[in-house]
Amino acid sequence: MKEESLIRKWLDYDLTPEELKVLEGSEDFQTLQHISNIAAGAKAPEFDVAASLAALPISQPKEKSQSIFTIATLAKIAAVLVLALGVYFYTTTLDTNIQTQFARTESVVLPDDSSVIINADTELSFNKSAWKTNRNLSLNGEAYFKVAKGEKFTVATPGGSITVLGTQFNVKYRDDKLEVTCYEGSVKVSAGTATIVLEPTHKVILENNKIIKKYKDNTNAPTWIAGESTFVSVPYIDVIREFERQYNVTIETHDVDVAKLFTGSFKHQDIEIALKTIISPMQLIVTKEGKKIIISSE
Repeated sequence: MKEESLIRKWLDYDLTPEELKVLEGSEDFQTLQHISNIAAGAKAPEFDVAASLAALPISQPKEKSQSIFTIATLAKIAAVLVLALGVYFYTTTLDTNIQTQFARTESVVLPDDSSVIINADTELSFNKSAWKTNRNLSLNGEAYFKVAKGEKFTVATPGGSITVLGTQFNVKYRDDKLEVTCYEGSVKVSAGTATIVLEPTHKVILENNKIIKKYKDNTNAPTWIAGESTFVSVPYIDVIREFERQYNVTIETHDVDVAKLFTGSFKHQDIEIALKTIISPMQLIVTKEGKKIIISSE
């Protein structure tokens, strides 16, 4: 295999043990490792190519063989410089990606000391290297943010974006529906041509780039970060889907009106108690088949 191909696979961490041995035997391997260690740092080294080349101790060629050697050496230096820049940009433009599993939450401190609590079955990504000038995140799922004051902070979801300067808010994007609740400061929510600014204790629900509901939520923080999922006039199917996320189970419904609105809550610590709290108000019964839960009408 050609050395250039091995280098590309080495940068992608895709070498087999046999291929790595071949590359380690090449004369440029130690140089490559040194470049990689430098590129992994937080800041790219400043490098004046013209000045560095001018400082090289290159004598005037006297014979044809010397001229060929000098040109080859310069070509190798240029190749190393290109490779160094490539490694640097490859390693510093990668996003940090976090994905929580069912029945799991995770807390993250961002580079500016903003904090995020990520709910179960959620994807979050951001670029750590560019964070000082670009406080942008991508979210698919649900998360609660405490944002340190500073430059504009934007959370992008498939259903719209949320922009703040420094505040506390909750974002939930599930099943093509975006829900945003402001707990401190103010929050700007944009989806298509729809834009709304939320003050503390206000919540908005958007679907298909349209505001379908806005109301007050008189809580100090979302209840899910304390281990309880709360619902106010939501379709029963939303309650079932959230129960599946929090307990990592599969639920089937038989003869149940899943479009009927539900108001209530369930805790995340005890599945038996939690089941009772979501079926009793709807006068439903539960049976189990292995790991599958079946909810049906009486």
